[in-house]
Amino acid sequence: MPKPATSSVVAFLLGGCWHSKMGWPIRLDSCTYRVCLGCGIKRLFDEKSFLSYGRYSYDVKQLKRPGGTIHAFRPGQEMAVSQMITKLMKWIAIAALFLALFWQPFAENRILLQYVVWAGAIVVFAQAVRARKYLWIGLFLAVAGLFNPIRPVAFAANIFLVLDAITMVLFMVALGRGFEMKPRLSIASITDRTPGSEAL
Repeated sequence: MPKPATSSVVAFLLGGCWHSKMGWPIRLDSCTYRVCLGCGIKRLFDEKSFLSYGRYSYDVKQLKRPGGTIHAFRPGQEMAVSQMITKLMKWIAIAALFLALFWQPFAENRILLQYVVWAGAIVVFAQAVRARKYLWIGLFLAVAGLFNPIRPVAFAANIFLVLDAITMVLFMVALGRGFEMKPRLSIASITDRTPGSEAL
């Protein structure tokens, strides 16, 4: 019988769950967590910031260290690190596109530009998915497809210049806007209630 971590990976690869619908918080002893209504996996919940944080696990005990301390960044730290990495990737993509537009030697090295922009687009796409910004999901999914370094899309040189300029503007707007993740609790019934636990 596969372990919970293994089964969750297999389920995800087979088209599984994005854990976008989480139930109401449940308190068990000193641990507060939420349960995914799609697959039943659990994640820690911070009552002060009203945000989920840390890794996912089907076993509540695995969400905590043996000593009882929480095994994860607190929400503020986790979000700060994630936002810092995302902002850095946006800046790198903007710089690469700027060089491609105004420095001919870099523009000729198209494969490097494609890797940089593709990686940045994937990061912004993931951020937009978490924030449920559907317009930006579509835009950066298209950018990732157009700058795909594995199966490059062929265009004329002047089309590439226009595409680079538009993509740079998209990254600049995404950098300025940011995508703040708003906590969303489902009103659906709480699953997997544990004896002795209570809903907040």
